Amino acid sequence: MTKYYDNTRLTSYKDCPRMYYLRHVKHWRREGLSKDLAFGLAWHEAMDVVWGNINDTPDAIMNAAVEVFNSTWVEQGMKPPSELTIDDMNWLKTKTPGIGYEMIWNYIIQRQDMIQTFDILQIEQPFVVPLYTDDMSVLYCGRRDKVFRCNGQLIVGEHKTTGSYKKN
Repeated sequence: MTKYYDNTRLTSYKDCPRMYYLRHVKHWRREGLSKDLAFGLAWHEAMDVVWGNINDTPDAIMNAAVEVFNSTWVEQGMKPPSELTIDDMNWLKTKTPGIGYEMIWNYIIQRQDMIQTFDILQIEQPFVVPLYTDDMSVLYCGRRDKVFRCNGQLIVGEHKTTGSYKKN
């Protein structure tokens, strides 16, 4: 029987083995919406727009990225940004659309010139690799956010919005 592992499963186990067991073995889920998931998905979709339109003006990139961020946000069951109340904002904490917009804008301003020098090869490409060379039934799967060439080097770039990957 083939076993598949991904970043969510590994991080879940690292954070709390019992939570891993309940979520990934027993398949229990919390009720309600996941603000972290909605924000992360919206961020990733916006980043794909930024990278795909990197030669446009910053304002044009921003407008397209915000449109995709908002539609993904709402598709995940969140209220449209224009309908969020103070209570909603307090619940969302750092995962508000406004903070997402600020992150997108800063990303564009800080990285546009650099990204324009890259040869972008892949955006959001899935992968599956064996975890052990002698056992092909245990696999790690996921998606590479970006694959690009820079100064002759092949680079994989990732966009993380979770605290597990925070760099100070």
